[in-house]
Amino acid sequence: MSDRRDDWIRAALERAPVPEESPTFFDDVWEAAQARERASARRWRRVSLALAVVAAAAISSAAVLAAAPAAATGIDLTGVCLAQIQGGVPAFVAGAVVSGPRQHGVSPHAKPPPGFHVDPSVWLTTTPGLVPNENPVLSFNSEYSGYALDRRACPATRQRLAFGHDGLGRPVQLGERGLQLVDRCLGPSHFAFRVHIATDRDGVPTAAQLVVANPKNGKRLVYIEWTPKRVDGWSAAACD
Repeated sequence: MSDRRDDWIRAALERAPVPEESPTFFDDVWEAAQARERASARRWRRVSLALAVVAAAAISSAAVLAAAPAAATGIDLTGVCLAQIQGGVPAFVAGAVVSGPRQHGVSPHAKPPPGFHVDPSVWLTTTPGLVPNENPVLSFNSEYSGYALDRRACPATRQRLAFGHDGLGRPVQLGERGLQLVDRCLGPSHFAFRVHIATDRDGVPTAAQLVVANPKNGKRLVYIEWTPKRVDGWSAAACD
């Protein structure tokens, strides 16, 4: 019965009159297809932008451990990192910059999108290169809340390092905005650090103390006192 019904339908369609083709038929089809493609592209751009914002927030929250914004507070961190080989010798770099006061209009909780490098105010890095603060294992910035710390490269340690510059060389004192203190230290295969970061109510760093030492004997290698307006640093003979 179904075969006969199909034959009837086919015969009816064959007898049905076919209207004349419009001269603009293919142009109309092409324009309709282009309109659908443009609408689809707009939808994907909106979705991509939303996903980019979500991804940026996720990456930032994973990389940055923000200080509690409820009240002015402090953060104390420790770690032991593996020094990378630079010129055949294990080395690391500790640095700080006189970054100046916070800029007006900069949101303390704004995070840069993935791939956008923000120069830190204080940093530790083990990656060789022309830019010593390009891939830090520890860093923070005086414009934004929180800090970044790579715990895969620098697991926490119970070794307590005392802040201070006893046994280190003469101080380097910087007070002009934009000036950097960069200490590149050679020798130990691992280095231990301790940093104390004071923050404001938004979790933005306002002052810090950083000490780096040889974990085997506790001998200090670098000590830095930082504020946005001033940097004081001391280093051992193994650092330049």
